[in-house]
Order: sequence, then C-alpha cells, then structure tokens
Amino acid sequence: MRINFNQTNRFLQTGPACPGFRQNISLKDQKNGVFARNDTAVLSPQGKAASRLANLMSQKELIQMNKDSLLKQALDDETGGGSAGMKEKLEEYDEQLDTLNEQIATEMAKQAEDEQETEKIYQKPQNTPSTESADDSIVRLTELSADLVKAKISGQANVRREGEKNVCKAEIKMGSTAAKQKLNKISQMERTTANMAPLFKKR
Repeated sequence: MRINFNQTNRFLQTGPACPGFRQNISLKDQKNGVFARNDTAVLSPQGKAASRLANLMSQKELIQMNKDSLLKQALDDETGGGSAGMKEKLEEYDEQLDTLNEQIATEMAKQAEDEQETEKIYQKPQNTPSTESADDSIVRLTELSADLVKAKISGQANVRREGEKNVCKAEIKMGSTAAKQKLNKISQMERTTANMAPLFKKR
C-alpha cells in the first residue's frame, strides 16, 4: 500500500469546512432576530456628573434606610437588650452618612463650577448663525436634561433630609448626644445648599 504525502488530508484541516460558515450563521441569526451589538453608550460630562451625584444619593438613601430600620428596632426593644451594639452600629451609619454628605456637597460645587465654565465656552460671536443655532440647541437640551435630573435629586434630598431630622429628634429623646451634633450638621448643610442654589440657576 502506497501513501502519497503530497495529497492534503481533508480530515486534518483546522480551518472551517466552508469559508462562508460564519457569514451564513450571521445571516441566519439576523433572520431569527439575533443581532450582535457593538455600539457603546456615551455620556456627556453633564450626564456623567449627574450620574455620580445620583449614585452618591442612592448610597446615602440605602444607608439611611438601614439606620432607620435599626433605630426602629431600638425603639421597639423594651428590654434594652443589645442596645450597646445598636448604638455602635448607629454611630457607624452616622459616620458613613457624614462622608457621603461631604462627597455630595463637593460634587454639587464641582458641577456648579463646570456649568460656569461651559457657559463661558459657548459665549462666542455669532459668525455662523446656522451652525451656532444648532450648537445652541444641543447645549440647551443638555442643560435642560441636567436641570431636570438636579431638580429630581434635590427633591429627593429634601425628603430624605426631613426624614433624617425626624430620626435625630427621636434619638435625642433617647438621650443620644451624637444625634444633636448630627442635627446641627443637617442644619448647616441646609444653609450651605441654600447659599449654593443661585449657582445652579441659569443666567
């Protein structure tokens, strides 16, 4: 028996049997409604800033909910069992909330500065009316979207802040000195927010 080594053994080929194999699969997937998506969502700087602020707000809301739940357990516990551990946990929540409040205030201040810089950039002479008109429309839509997000976040923050104040008042009745300091910090944050409010308004 003679074996010719010059012939190509098809069973040892590593490539696809049919060159159009991948293409046929792709066409078949398209017919079945299956599509490979390669597009990537791109956020504007305003959108990214609003997303960061919303993320911080969400973290704060979650911690506040955990704190409220623990405080309710403490108020419902008539025996006072485990009160020391609860107080330590409440203090830990307070520290986390303080950190998030500082980050939120910093982010809001940064957004105010960025808005002022954006307004300066787009204050240019109208040399090309049609192009600048389109650019202005895009800028206004972006600003409007950011303003809507900020309004929603501000409303949620006010509701949560009122809840925090009520929680602090309840803790003060329980004899917590840390709650008094927390209530003072909330009042200070309200004053800071009120002073920063004009920076977020459109000129």
